[in-house]
Amino acid sequence: MLGEDSLKDVDGFIAARDSPLVIELEAQRLLNDQQELGMNFDREEELPVNRMTTMEGRDKSLGGAVKRNAIKEMIRKEKIEFLAIQETKMEIIPDSLCYNIWGGEDCQWVYLPSVGNSGGMLSIWSKSFASLIFYFSGDSFIGVCLEWGALKKRCFVVNVYSKCDLSGKRNLWETLVTTRKNVFGSDKCC
Repeated sequence: MLGEDSLKDVDGFIAARDSPLVIELEAQRLLNDQQELGMNFDREEELPVNRMTTMEGRDKSLGGAVKRNAIKEMIRKEKIEFLAIQETKMEIIPDSLCYNIWGGEDCQWVYLPSVGNSGGMLSIWSKSFASLIFYFSGDSFIGVCLEWGALKKRCFVVNVYSKCDLSGKRNLWETLVTTRKNVFGSDKCC
């Protein structure tokens, strides 16, 4: 299989992916796809797009330990209750790493291992706010069914990392739609 570096950048397509406009459009498309699957956002639409584009730029420029510290600070400062991380590049995620990122042992998590240095996902959440009922996974996603909040409301959260090729993306979203129908029933995605 050819790597990205072996491709010719016809019409500047590859270089254009780093353009702020392209990153913002991709973030908006991701949010639209998530909303079609029933995911809700508590904030104005512009905030998630701005946050996603800011994080994309920051992630490209930071190293591993710096990223972990930035995530840890964001969890503390924003009082995050659920965090989905893609491209962990880790085949095994030790307890100590999750506790370090979360800032203590008040967390649970599930992960999808990387294949060598490619891929890998981690979903981590506060034990104080949610408890795991079950988890499910596929090639490019890992999802959890949680009892959320004081009312113990059933909630599904899916961490998705889309493949670059169009047919891979199409297959992923078809799998997610099928999974939603078969697993989630009438329950909502968060």
